[in-house]
Parts: sequence; C-alpha cells; structure tokens
Amino acid sequence: FASRPPSGDGGARLSLPLRGVQRIVVDPGHGGRDPGAIGIGRVHEKDVNLRLAKRLASELRGEGFEVVLTREDDRYLDLEERTALAESADGDLFVSVHANSSPRVDTRGIEIYYLDDEHERHSLDVAARESGVPRSELDSLQRTLAKLRIGETGLHSETLARFVHEDVMDGLATDRRTRDMPDLGVKKGPFYVLFLSSMPSILVEAGFLTNRDDAKLLRSDAYLDLLAHRVARGLVRYRDELPSRVARVGGVGR
Repeated sequence: FASRPPSGDGGARLSLPLRGVQRIVVDPGHGGRDPGAIGIGRVHEKDVNLRLAKRLASELRGEGFEVVLTREDDRYLDLEERTALAESADGDLFVSVHANSSPRVDTRGIEIYYLDDEHERHSLDVAARESGVPRSELDSLQRTLAKLRIGETGLHSETLARFVHEDVMDGLATDRRTRDMPDLGVKKGPFYVLFLSSMPSILVEAGFLTNRDDAKLLRSDAYLDLLAHRVARGLVRYRDELPSRVARVGGVGR
C-alpha cells in the first residue's frame, strides 16, 4: 500500500463539483490485539468504537448514503490497511470513531478532530495515542502536512467537523441524560489515519472511558444510538448544504 501521491505543486488537486457526497467510510478505531483505551470496568475502546460505528452506518444508510465499514468485527487493522480500505472503497468522506482516555479521571466530554498542522499539546497527546506512535514520530508528519494534505480537503474537513460538532452538541443538550456533557469543541491534530486519507476526514472522540459518567454513557445503547443519530445529522447537513462541492481530492468520478 502507498497513499496517493500529492499533486505536482504540493497542493490539493482539483475537485469534481458535480459529484457530491454519496459514499461514507466509517472507521471503528483499534480492534483485535489493539484494544485502544481500557476504561472503568475494563471496558475496551475497540468494542465501544465498533458498537458506535455500526449504529452510525445504519443511520447513514437510512439517509440514503452508501456506507463502508473498515471493520465489522473484532479484528486488527494497521493504519495503512484502514486507509487503503477507505481509498479502495472510493469514499467521499471518512469518519473515524474513537473513545477517549485521560490520566485525569474528572476529564470528560466530546471532541471532534480534523487534520491540520496547527494544534495544541493535548491534540498531540490524543493523536499519538490513537495513532499508536510516540509523540516524537509525529514531528516528521507535522512537517509534511501542509505540503501533502492541507488545502482544499482541509477546508472541507474543518467544515465537516464543525457541522458534526454542532449537531452532536445540540442533540445532547436536549436529552436529560446528556445535557451536562462538556463541549470540548472542534480541534485539529496530526492523526495518521486522517493524514493518509485523500478525502475530507474527521475523528470523533465519543467520551472518556476513564471518567465514571462518560464510561457509563459509553456502555449505554441509548447513548450510542443518540450519538450515532446526531453524527449522522451533521453528515446529512454537510451533504445537503454543500450540494455542488465535491468531498474529495483527486481521482475521477465513478
């Protein structure tokens, strides 16, 4: 596998304005021998991710999208395999689903990430953990981001992240079980799984498995159903409000 080469001028390739958003790749993070974060009650992040991703896929299919899951069971995929699957699926959007962790047990809330080379220390910590690499290895990635993936696709990814964030937080605020969920906002960071994808991409951190309140929600079918519905709402809004803008870099139409 090799990620798609950048265009000759180092910027984003021209998009196809008539294609629109048809197919979404949903990526449940971790899996198999990689459990991800292990939270309160020995809950494994990989299992939460898969449960949420399957719910999100069902919601999206109900809205008329084609959906490809990078995994549908408890199997290990490295980051290049995940993005190779996404690229071969010819997706228009990429959504990676995760659950968070923190050494501080009082930290809770939802974060939505998109790829960028500007970030804060916390974003680097999360990116290193979810990418499975030391923070030091992110430095070389950071130096290449502007040349390879930041450009038109980055703008689409930021818009996508903000749409999903708004719909998720609006939905949680109206439910008595989740209305006190802290809003940690839209953030940017150098995630490998987003870096290797040539389509607009976001990473959803659904809550902190290391926080008692969040962990209880993440074990709850009702919370995962609500979150999947609201993420899907954000993706629908992106599709409907940007009907003539392609969610893609490079390639040709199907």
